[in-house]
This record gives sequence, C-alpha cells and structure tokens, in this order.
Amino acid sequence: MKRITKHPILDIPKKRKVAFTWNGEKLSAYEGEMIASALFASGITVFGHHHHDGGAQGIFCANGQCSQCLVLADGRMVKSCMVAVQPGMEVKSYEGLAPLPPAPGSGRFRTAARG
Repeated sequence: MKRITKHPILDIPKKRKVAFTWNGEKLSAYEGEMIASALFASGITVFGHHHHDGGAQGIFCANGQCSQCLVLADGRMVKSCMVAVQPGMEVKSYEGLAPLPPAPGSGRFRTAARG
C-alpha cells in the first residue's frame, strides 16, 4: 500500500475500510477516499491510455480541471479525483470501449461571416 499513515503535523484519522473493484480485481479504500487516491494507494498509477497517442492517463491535476483520470464507476464515466469510492463500487478503465461516432457536421468548420 502506498498510503500516508503517519505525518509530522497532520492527524491521519482512522476510517472504515470499504471494498470496491478495479477491472474485476478486489481492492479496498477508506470511507470518503476519492477513487484516484484509492487506486494510487493500491499501486495503480495508470488508469488508461489516450486514444490518439497511447499516452498513459492517470492523476494530473487532482482537482477536477482536466480529464486525465477518467474511469467508469458503476457504468458512469467520472473524474476519479472527484468521486468518492462507495462500498461495492465497480470501477473500470475506459480502455477497449468503442469510440463515440462523430457528431453531425463534425470535421467541417465554417468561418464566421464578417459584417
């Protein structure tokens, strides 16, 4: 486990452990812990790979401003740094999902009319 258990200034409160799964593997987290923190504490630092260049995805900003930590949690795409683990939650990488179809008219840009 890669979790802070002792700190020279801050108290690390004892919390109840909850079970969840990552890609079918049983893991545990502390109640109220964000999915990303629980994955990192379990040694999982890569949550997926970018569909264009294959670059590793995971924790980047850790405050919900980017989309580097996207995962599927109970079937919903979420930013793992912003969503707390729930008991029994099923968390998966989004890798292997079919890409979304292009939006109607996508790829065709028009310049704004000048007037």
